[in-house]
Amino acid sequence: MKHKFFTLCFLVCLLNLYSSVLGSTTPSVPDLSITAPNPKLAAHVSQICGQACPELERLIGSAPQQIKLVVAGTDREFAQRVDELDGPRWAAGLAVPAKRFILLRSPSQLTDLNTFRSVLIHELTHIYLYQALGRQKKLPLWLEEGLAMHAAKQGGLGLSGIMAKGVLLDQLIPFADLATRFPGKSEEAGLAYAQSFYLISHILDKHGAKSIPRLIRAMIHAKDISGALHQVLGQGLVALEADFTESMNSRFSWLAVLTAAGALWMLVALVAAVGLVARRRDQVRRIKAMVDGDEKDDAREEKNHVQKGTRSSSRQKILAEAGLDKRRDP
Repeated sequence: MKHKFFTLCFLVCLLNLYSSVLGSTTPSVPDLSITAPNPKLAAHVSQICGQACPELERLIGSAPQQIKLVVAGTDREFAQRVDELDGPRWAAGLAVPAKRFILLRSPSQLTDLNTFRSVLIHELTHIYLYQALGRQKKLPLWLEEGLAMHAAKQGGLGLSGIMAKGVLLDQLIPFADLATRFPGKSEEAGLAYAQSFYLISHILDKHGAKSIPRLIRAMIHAKDISGALHQVLGQGLVALEADFTESMNSRFSWLAVLTAAGALWMLVALVAAVGLVARRRDQVRRIKAMVDGDEKDDAREEKNHVQKGTRSSSRQKILAEAGLDKRRDP
């Protein structure tokens, strides 16, 4: 009896241990403190976090325990709060990772309502990355912004157009120059963000989803990003960048073919030739229609003349029989 009792206790303890381990590895949502202009918007923020936070934990491999979010209802309120944080007034959102704090503009202040969701997830990513690395380590800016954009699904045709232009004009910025800051000019900054997004996509496509949390963990102990990349991906930053550039050239090569001078003139000539043939066919069709129309008109006129003559002679005959025909033979 005593043996069975100890066996039962052991099984209960084992079950509790298994449950705690399972619970710790299951992605969850941090405790959220949300301040918003109205309860409906607060619920909307909570819903987005409920969907995004578990995905961020899977992507990054770590999660904060709590996050404070404030949604400014007016431009004035946002400006006041962002000034207190020493942030840019033009921003749509701002994260202070050390404080687990996010400031957002209200959706009513944004030109596109869908932007609110992507901005919120983007800023959440910064909080999660800080939680994973701590105060002592910091990711290269291209890696952090690329991850934030990837998590927020901030790709699209606009970004691909920027990337295509950078590739075709051979204007890609070395990632070593994007480690601590992005260019100040808007066009170059746009290219920096595009490169960051596409490099993260390149890493995920080639090395799988688990490569990102492994890379972040490696950054904690690695001397630099190149060492962490070599440890996880088997290649340093220089080799990774070379592979990435080759991949981008291949991806956008169809644009290069279309925009090459010789190919462009060939395309113009082909379009002109097709247009000339179509125009010639149209002219022949119109001339044929005109000839057919004239012949039909002549036949119709002759038929009308015959019918008119027939009707006239019949009428004269009837009048003559009635003694009403006043015509006289010459």
